[in-house]
Amino acid sequence: MVEKRLGALPVAAEFLRRLDVAGVVDELCPGGASAHLTHGQVVEALVANRLTSPAPVLRVADWGRTWAVEEVLGIEADQLNDDRLARVLDAIAPKLERIAGTVGARAITEFGIDVSRLHWDVAHMRGEDLGVFTHGTVEEMNPEDAETTADWQELLAYLKDFYGDDAFDWNREVVYYRLNSHWMTVYAPDLDKLTGT
Repeated sequence: MVEKRLGALPVAAEFLRRLDVAGVVDELCPGGASAHLTHGQVVEALVANRLTSPAPVLRVADWGRTWAVEEVLGIEADQLNDDRLARVLDAIAPKLERIAGTVGARAITEFGIDVSRLHWDVAHMRGEDLGVFTHGTVEEMNPEDAETTADWQELLAYLKDFYGDDAFDWNREVVYYRLNSHWMTVYAPDLDKLTGT
């Protein structure tokens, strides 16, 4: 009898399926089929690994052997070797912002996330030297089913000029919010290092 850990793997797999992470990655980073796995399938395995039992890239295949990865995700452990994982990470790196934005927008829709209040934490504004935490409300600048804010067209023109007209589907994939901060705090773990004193 073979025993494998199950843990939260089925829950992670269901969330990944509902967000269509593999589909998003495969659409933005095609051509990743290797040993019957697409880039998207490998990314889903990496996310499931991070959510269940985080392992370094060299040990993800070991995780796949001890957890029910083949049974839940349909991926054999040997297909998660470090060479395959490195190729996937290289492939998605140029599209990472777009992947995160698309999956994030799907999460908002799929799970009915209320984005009218936002906690914003930028803990790496200046490496580990300076962090900012702010609390406030957000205003959607380009809602899909309502009128855009007065300054959205100007911002959109700037974004298209900077990123290119065809970098995104600007009407479906890009959602912009304006943060109206109620309060903000800045922290520096090592003030002397930050100020150079």
